[in-house]
Amino acid sequence: MMNLPTKQQSAPVSIPIWNARAGRMSDQDLSACVAVLRRGGVVAIPTETVYGLAVNALDEAALGALCECKGRDVSKGFAAQANSGEELKPLVAPGSPGLIWDLLSRFAPGPLTVVTNAAPGLPSLLLGRGRSIALRVPDHPVALAILKAFSGPLAVTSANRSGERPANTLPAAIAAAPGIDAGVDAGPSRFGQPSTVVDLRVEPPEIVREGAIPSSLIVNFIKANTKEQP
Repeated sequence: MMNLPTKQQSAPVSIPIWNARAGRMSDQDLSACVAVLRRGGVVAIPTETVYGLAVNALDEAALGALCECKGRDVSKGFAAQANSGEELKPLVAPGSPGLIWDLLSRFAPGPLTVVTNAAPGLPSLLLGRGRSIALRVPDHPVALAILKAFSGPLAVTSANRSGERPANTLPAAIAAAPGIDAGVDAGPSRFGQPSTVVDLRVEPPEIVREGAIPSSLIVNFIKANTKEQP
């Protein structure tokens, strides 16, 4: 672990930085990272798309801290990430379409975010408009290791101030969000662009953001796996 001063502070403030440039974290560093998350901290983590700011998805106070770091409208919500689609199931409203799991089975782990209706009882700051929930399983060994060790969903948003370009490196993430509590440095992100987002609450499903997966692949998969209604 090394310390790196954050930027845009009136006085230098050091935060823990864990080196994962070899594609993995030491057990000690992983445990320390999870401890920060469990006590409500904001941690910059690598993903295959861009760097993300992560907090406990079920901790309202941590979600509030994430809104502050991001400078984000509290009504927008955050994507919930987990180590597998199975771990995301408790976040989804009963009766939601099976297409959710078909898409995640085909494209996850990977740069796809699926939007659907949220289960009752989740923190309001996690949810988007209309009580929606965004779901993703990242395709990055370090992110997956953190999620597995945390044993629950993390709320993750791109590491940037709202409306600005996402960070592809940890130093850029720290510069964009100087209020974070720790960071994991795994080198530059593989894709350098956000995930593709598909909203399954509407019929037909809608691509709401073109990202690392071409929308045509998503649309063709949905067409091939959706039966015509009589």
